[in-house]
Amino acid sequence: MYNTDVGVSITADKNYVPGEEIYLCYGKLNNDFLMIDYGFTLDDNRYDTVWLNTVVLDHTTVGDKWRLVDKFLHGRYVLDREAVCYRTYATVRLLVEDYENWKEWVDGTRDDTELMNPEVHEKLVDILRLQLTRGAQKRKKLKLAARTEPEAAACVDRRWQQTVDMLKEAIIKYSPGGHVVAYPKPIPKKFDFGPQLDLVSLEGQANPKAMMPRRR
Repeated sequence: MYNTDVGVSITADKNYVPGEEIYLCYGKLNNDFLMIDYGFTLDDNRYDTVWLNTVVLDHTTVGDKWRLVDKFLHGRYVLDREAVCYRTYATVRLLVEDYENWKEWVDGTRDDTELMNPEVHEKLVDILRLQLTRGAQKRKKLKLAARTEPEAAACVDRRWQQTVDMLKEAIIKYSPGGHVVAYPKPIPKKFDFGPQLDLVSLEGQANPKAMMPRRR
């Protein structure tokens, strides 16, 4: 696909007959991206994530933030269908652990036999529950603001429910007796999660209508 003087040209990989449907692969995108860019979400999206930036950083001190910056771990916290990401786990671990021990763990100089730290899980559960509470409050405001856009409001509400379901599943996994099937591993420092939408903070958007999906 490339731009031309009159529009966009797309070259097919096979011959199509008039009226035949052409399929497009959207890629490995989460539902925030799909909703904002394409106006729909998938109920069973294996690539879905929940953005946890605001709720995690609200628990950190100024000193914590600088320590995280020093280790390239400040921000971009997400929950996927399996578990929280390494950045989230490492940050929450900083909240409950001695800094020197945490630093050795992050640097990989300490042989840690307690990967599934129960204190970290307890703090994670508190943070995820807070995200649920904040989300419920914001959801009510969005419903009021979206009365004039019923289709868009329905799409956003579906996205809210998907987020709620993922958070509740994660809370069960990290609660006592739960089972986290994927322990978070370090990721490249320059890894890009792509577009994410913080449904709680709206990332500074003053008007809730501004987050409504664009019509196609």
